[in-house]
Amino acid sequence: MLEHRQLADIQRTWDLIAVPQAVVEVRVLQHGQPPRIGRFTDRDAFSAVIKTADALDDVAGIYITLNPIKKDAPWTGRLNVLRSSKAAKDPDIAYRRWLLVDCDPKRPAKTNATQWEREQAFAKAGEIGRALQQIGWPDPVQAASGNGAHLLYRLDDWPNTVQSTQRVQWILQTLAARFSDDAVDVDCSVFNASRISKVYGTIPKKGQATPDRPWWPAVIAAIPQPLRPLPVDALRWIASWAPSETPRPVRRTPQISAHHQGAGWTRDLGSVLNRLASWGIDILNDGEPMPDGRTKILITCPWQSDHSTDPTPTECAVFWQPSGQLGFHCFHAHCAGRGWKEFRLAVTPSNAIDASIFQVSGGRENGRI
Repeated sequence: MLEHRQLADIQRTWDLIAVPQAVVEVRVLQHGQPPRIGRFTDRDAFSAVIKTADALDDVAGIYITLNPIKKDAPWTGRLNVLRSSKAAKDPDIAYRRWLLVDCDPKRPAKTNATQWEREQAFAKAGEIGRALQQIGWPDPVQAASGNGAHLLYRLDDWPNTVQSTQRVQWILQTLAARFSDDAVDVDCSVFNASRISKVYGTIPKKGQATPDRPWWPAVIAAIPQPLRPLPVDALRWIASWAPSETPRPVRRTPQISAHHQGAGWTRDLGSVLNRLASWGIDILNDGEPMPDGRTKILITCPWQSDHSTDPTPTECAVFWQPSGQLGFHCFHAHCAGRGWKEFRLAVTPSNAIDASIFQVSGGRENGRI
């Protein structure tokens, strides 16, 4: 019975994600090995490959791209098989089809959740779903990610643009600010267009299985009928929930020595590092002194998804001078002419930007969770 349920959920995952004239990417993560990646156009081949991979003990997790990949996106080799290759990037996505709200229980790193922790995540997802339903959002797909809970809202095929990325990021930040607590986080990092998520019907094996922290299956709990799309206007319905300045997700908090600590936004090196981190900038070092007196802070370019080549460790940086003056430079040709002003406009939370994404038309839809 369990095997039948798992195969059914694998196939239902395909039915939710796959669309005509596009491909679906699968990534199989194996302990101590590079990911195995495949692009699929066939439901049966997809199901067979997923079922085989899930039976392997060294597979930590099996993931799928949520949004459709362009059929002409760069790819070499056969379709409908797993191989070693480069994964899809944000520009490879045709359009945005799904908004993922991921409720992740807080627990020690690299461990599975306990039953109580999972129940906290499920309760939090229910709380969010009911609150959104009360203001007119449509029903989401409800699922267990294994250790946590997912709400998947169908989008009305939003274009894969910077504005759409800002919309999704703003939604997740707003939900996190309102609903994250000491037990469960709403994950703000899942906003990018090429986001991957668990294949339902598989069993993630991220951490060592123990009696109180076993491996939990990723399963679909409910698919609403009909599955109505989320209108862009729905962003306005949660506007009152947003804090005046929603912080961006912080992927890395730099370790700053005592003499770098600064109070507030004072433009000493320590406060610069802290502020960049609070903006969600991926900081790659804690500052490298240069012969001309400046300090070079290596970062991930905020326009990286638009780059035509893979980033290099020295390609993009913020430059700090002891006087407090700041600069930005990305050596990729796509970013020619972009300086500190353009950088700060791109990464700083802005009430003007937040307001602009609500200037759309549309009507409410009533739903029930």
